[in-house]
Amino acid sequence: MKLNRLIAFFYLGILIAFAPAGFGGEKSMTKKAIFAGGCFWCMESPFEKETGVHAV
Repeated sequence: MKLNRLIAFFYLGILIAFAPAGFGGEKSMTKKAIFAGGCFWCMESPFEKETGVHAV
């Protein structure tokens, strides 16, 4: 019986550890985009000049 409780607590701990942190609450108004390009520094400048871009 003690082994069953130990196994149950183990699985419960695993579920809690890997559960997504953002259940409910407010949704973010920002979105993330990932682009691939040849040279980072050549691709960085055009995106920094765009309106609405917060970080490159």
